[in-house]
Amino acid sequence: MRAIVLACLLSLLAGCAEQGEERRIDEHLMAALGQARALHHLADVHLAEGDTARAEDAVERILEVDFPAGAPERDDVVVDAYGRLAKIRLGQDRLDEAAATLQKGYGLGRRDTFYTASLHLIEGEIHEARSKKAREAGDEPVTRAEARRAIEAYEESIAINERVMERIAREEKEDDR
Repeated sequence: MRAIVLACLLSLLAGCAEQGEERRIDEHLMAALGQARALHHLADVHLAEGDTARAEDAVERILEVDFPAGAPERDDVVVDAYGRLAKIRLGQDRLDEAAATLQKGYGLGRRDTFYTASLHLIEGEIHEARSKKAREAGDEPVTRAEARRAIEAYEESIAINERVMERIAREEKEDDR
């Protein structure tokens, strides 16, 4: 999925240049996006081989990719990387680490995007996992509290995606004028 999104970003940038728009393709940006994409693929291979530590290392390297100053794509790539790290840690039942990783991603999300919505989705999954553990331990108050937190996180993810879709619809209407 991440590779598809990064490929779409690369295609979009290339398409802008082919259509003669004023925005010149920044080779630095293209290289940074390409590097992030390759690191996601590297993480995929390590995960497929069962080497979670090396997969985490590959995703953490994305956080260090040198993007051009002020590139909004950097925020998207880094927020996505924090989400992926959290998801990997969630899969290993490292719930507190996963939650702490999400907090780092939240600190970078300066605008509503699919990626910030995804962080909230993963947060919901963490709360679901905590709810399940509490249920197995027979702790009903914690079970219910974590389930409520999961619902709140999912609702926030939905709300962000709705705002993103509304913004896109407005922009498309403006482009049609």
